[in-house]
Amino acid sequence: MELERVMTKLRYDASVSGYALVTNDGTPFLSFSLPEETIPIIKGTLEIHSSSLKLMNTVSSAGTIILARIDSNWVLVVLFIVDETLGSALQKTQNVVRILENTTLPPPPEGIKTEKISETGFVQVIPPQKVDEIEPVESKPDIIPLDEIDVRHGCIVFQGELFSPSMSTDSEIYLELKGEFANVAMDVLMMVDGKRSVYKISQTLDRQVERIIEIITWCVSRSILLVECPEEQALGSKEIIELPLFDGDLKKARKEHRHVLEQCDGTKTIQEIAKILGIEYFATLQSIAPYKGKLIKMIKKTQ
Repeated sequence: MELERVMTKLRYDASVSGYALVTNDGTPFLSFSLPEETIPIIKGTLEIHSSSLKLMNTVSSAGTIILARIDSNWVLVVLFIVDETLGSALQKTQNVVRILENTTLPPPPEGIKTEKISETGFVQVIPPQKVDEIEPVESKPDIIPLDEIDVRHGCIVFQGELFSPSMSTDSEIYLELKGEFANVAMDVLMMVDGKRSVYKISQTLDRQVERIIEIITWCVSRSILLVECPEEQALGSKEIIELPLFDGDLKKARKEHRHVLEQCDGTKTIQEIAKILGIEYFATLQSIAPYKGKLIKMIKKTQ
């Protein structure tokens, strides 16, 4: 099963506030709505318990954090709302981990420590290996001006010449990329497989497509990524969008959800509803999720 399909099990769970795949040192990748204040807690927990971690919980002001090891490289972190019971949170996390264990996960970025379970059961930390004594010089192709790059919704994204260095935490291009776009840039790079379009990446990461276009354009200018765009897009790009339609009695819905459900008339996207109400996307999604597939239908439309 594809990684993003597995992670949607958490995204559409109303009890989940955020989640991320993190490396052994707690660096988040493919994160979704995970508050910044939880990162030090996660890193501190992994620093102490990484060698013995299987499934554990810790507490933060944002809710209960569950950490579960998937393999020697990756740990799943899930943040649950305060009201969720610990037993339920642990079970839901464990269910997703079982699926992830049979899912092909990307390798950790270069420069991140990896772990190997020895025959004695202890974890051995293996530092990044040096190929030879002479440190390779990072090549720097000429930067392409941003106004000369045309990235559109349907463009297929490929790895460029500097893709590998950009995923290495001690490289100059990695630091520059993180400085410009923070962790979301790393999330975008992890989605690049030569098959996904710009729009598909934005859907998978639940980010505005305009933001993804901005990041990919910057990466193309630095030879981190390449794009191939179908010529027919020159006449106008098309994309499939989903519009929620609530078909039920508002009086029977939970009171705190009604203001969102009122906007679900089949003419607006979830992002547009969030903008109209002036609330976060994830809060809007949490109000819709309990009714999805029952009283809410997702109408697909081409635009």
